[in-house]
Amino acid sequence: MSLIITTQTKKQTQVAISFEHNLNVLNSVIVGTIGQEANNINENFIFTKSTVIAEFFKQTQINNVLIAHNGNDFSFAFSSIINTVLNKKKIYSGILNNEIGSSKTIAKQFFLNEKKYDFFIYIEVLNVNKNKNIVKIYLLNSQLKMLTKEEENFINNTAINEIVYKKEDILDSKSISTNNDDLLFWFANKDLDWQKIENNYQFFDANYVSQLNNFFKEEQINIEKLSPIRKHFKQLTIIKQAKENSLIWRKIINSTQFKTKYVFWIKNNKIKIAHRKNLIFNIIKDDDIKFLVLDYIRNNFSKSTQFLISYESKPFFNNFVQKYFNGKIHYYSEYNQVAENSIYNIKQKNNDNLIIINQDGIFFSPKSNSEKIYFGLNTSFLLFWFVQILDYYSKNKQDIFDVIDKVKQESDFVYRYKTKMFISRNSFFNLLNELINSDDIKSFNFELDKQNLNNNYIIAKFFLEKGDYFKLLYSKEEEKLSITTFLKSANHSEKEAIFLENKIINKVKIVKKDTTISKKNTKKNVAKLAIFLTVIILIVFLLIYKFYNSSFQNGSPTGIFIKFYDYFFTPKIYRFYFIINLILFIIWMILMSVQIKRVLHYQGINPHFKHLFVATFISGFMQMSTPFAFGGEISYYWYLQRKGYPLKNISATLTYNALVHQIFNLLISILFISLGFYFYRDLFNLDSTEKIIFFIWLIANIFLNIFVLLIIIVIGIWKKLQYWLIRNFVWLLHLNIWKKIEDSKRVEYNIQFFIDNFKNQFIEVLANKSLLFEVLLVYKLPLFLVSSSFATLVLTLQKANYNINDLSIIDYIKFLSGNTILAMSNNLSPAPGGVGSVDIITQLVFKSYFRQDDNLNLTIFNFANRFYTWFLPYIISAFGIITVWIGEKRIDKYKEIRKTLELNSSLKSQITKSSTKFYKYAILFWSVIVIVFSLFILLH
Repeated sequence: MSLIITTQTKKQTQVAISFEHNLNVLNSVIVGTIGQEANNINENFIFTKSTVIAEFFKQTQINNVLIAHNGNDFSFAFSSIINTVLNKKKIYSGILNNEIGSSKTIAKQFFLNEKKYDFFIYIEVLNVNKNKNIVKIYLLNSQLKMLTKEEENFINNTAINEIVYKKEDILDSKSISTNNDDLLFWFANKDLDWQKIENNYQFFDANYVSQLNNFFKEEQINIEKLSPIRKHFKQLTIIKQAKENSLIWRKIINSTQFKTKYVFWIKNNKIKIAHRKNLIFNIIKDDDIKFLVLDYIRNNFSKSTQFLISYESKPFFNNFVQKYFNGKIHYYSEYNQVAENSIYNIKQKNNDNLIIINQDGIFFSPKSNSEKIYFGLNTSFLLFWFVQILDYYSKNKQDIFDVIDKVKQESDFVYRYKTKMFISRNSFFNLLNELINSDDIKSFNFELDKQNLNNNYIIAKFFLEKGDYFKLLYSKEEEKLSITTFLKSANHSEKEAIFLENKIINKVKIVKKDTTISKKNTKKNVAKLAIFLTVIILIVFLLIYKFYNSSFQNGSPTGIFIKFYDYFFTPKIYRFYFIINLILFIIWMILMSVQIKRVLHYQGINPHFKHLFVATFISGFMQMSTPFAFGGEISYYWYLQRKGYPLKNISATLTYNALVHQIFNLLISILFISLGFYFYRDLFNLDSTEKIIFFIWLIANIFLNIFVLLIIIVIGIWKKLQYWLIRNFVWLLHLNIWKKIEDSKRVEYNIQFFIDNFKNQFIEVLANKSLLFEVLLVYKLPLFLVSSSFATLVLTLQKANYNINDLSIIDYIKFLSGNTILAMSNNLSPAPGGVGSVDIITQLVFKSYFRQDDNLNLTIFNFANRFYTWFLPYIISAFGIITVWIGEKRIDKYKEIRKTLELNSSLKSQITKSSTKFYKYAILFWSVIVIVFSLFILLH
């Protein structure tokens, strides 16, 4: 039993839910997970429960049973077990074959029209993920009536010993065939021009065994001509593996014939339609299809037409019917009643046209002169009704999008958006409490549907102002959450409705951040690791090779190495300089991490320092490995969002840091490059090609710095420009280059929501002057003023027998000026890590410290400087990023273990470890390595 406990404090309301679940019949369905544990569905459970059901049939004198399933191997096996048990109990039963598809609606229609069956059993097995299958067993009386509470109690409370499944006990099943009578009805009774259909329409159903494909085959219709994608294994595999509709749409549309006006795609018993207009296909939104159908009904059906409307459908539909029709309106509940049963009862009294409206759409059950009822709920039947509707508008030369807009303007319709995602039970519990106490999503009332608490579903409604609300539907077994918003167009624009939906989705992302697990695929993970390590080794090798070549262009590599070792590792006291540089690198990492932490903390986010420190390691490596250092920001973004930090805060923080970095560079450049014209007069005496190229490069980088600074400010603040860029980006997507988006406006508003959130956070952070001065003076300035490169220069000069006693603070300022020229010249270098260009400019700028003929010591200084400021940090970062990659995989592994224990507590005795201390051991390991290596450097 599911239990609700509500507690209140002065500020917050807390709701607790027990997620206990049993395998009882509730609302005529048994729901469970396939497995071998006590509370799972398996062959033994099916055998045992079938025996109880058979006894129930004996008690209620049910003699003829129709069994159907959804074509899954599990569902077929379970159907065979049920059929065997019933036949052994002398109850006639047969299994409906799947020759024309495994549709539940087809099976229900067949059951009602045959009239010789007393009971209907439907087994549906849904694959949730690689390791989880959900079973739903529907038990329905004659005329598809749901079981009464007394009947459910009999099945639930009849206790018998578990029966052990034996494969040899299974009897051969009688196969019952269905037919395509409902589709043939269209072509016998409706004005459909098949030649016109072939010329203007194409249909795609990836399922080989479907009613549509079977119908084409029986009628000897050329499927190749009608299908935009040829049904061979490779194509269908690509389609099935695609994660987004947009990718499949691109494949479908790119394969259509030029003359095709409409493409129908049947997916999961839903129909999607694309219409070619001005050479470009536009995908018609699900709600827009409904508006078009409503207009067609208004123009083509009599005022006395009957309607069957679900209580769960949008109120707009009910209002529309009441406004334009005076026929009888029937109602039913999608959760507690079966639509086909309601249709059957209505048709028994009056077999006239009937329009069915529910959450899934609008359907048509046509008038029939025969005894058969055509329910119109299966997709193939509905598809040809849509063809008839579209033909109607083509004949009348009406643009369907104009018609849709007209109906929208006439009506106070409701924006209904539905989003589905997987979320753990604990995360759902946290989400409820987060939404109840949310300040930015202000609901004045919250309601849990207590009737469904013992069922597989938890339904929660949050009521907003002026009759708006949103609903959460959570499946305990599938751990799947559906978020549906119902927002009146009188209260909200489409943009506002999508923004509110995104606010709710953001709440979900926050509560599920600790449960995110990378997809498990051992072969792929091994391949990824191999590719990852190969890429890192290649990058490191190529950059070091380039560094090697550019460093020794003025001397022998062997001689340089010997001199470098002599200068910086003898006597042994000089080796401390190596340790000092290691410490300075760690201090730099800590300061960068603290800087990020301060900016996030100002936004109300309290990040773990270890997350920021690890992110800085990754960022350091990627920054030095990519042109223009762009990889640094991207890797920061990737790692922090993986750890569950809100995207708007990450984006605002990284943009702010980039802005402050460019501002600091510009301010320092104005001061110290100006001094450079005095200290390095010869450098700016453009008397050689080398100096002219350097000067142009420096000026170009300064202007590039200013340009990037302006871009950050303008794009970060200027709303109109942001929206213009978004609109054009979506337009490019709409051209079907990468993917074919189904709802361009929705995509545009989703991006706008993210950008608006980012912009608001960014402006808020930017407005804090004290934070700006803190970052500039506490984190940026010290790192600039404390230059280890000057110490490298001094040690080089001393070892080269230069007089260093006369060096003063002026020389340090001069060096900082030269270092600023060097840094600004490579601030946004296209060469990763500035390798190559830095070496040339270093020798050009700092040769004034050496005698004109002393190229050897100048080269040694360049090599030593690059060794300590680039090579050493780069190698450390490379080891760091490999450690992080392995660490994240370990964390994912133990998240999966905890998830398994959550679902199956009996495994706790077998699994002794459910968390990892990888990073603690990694820090200890690398600390030992650093200490041992440092001692080796100092003592060998």
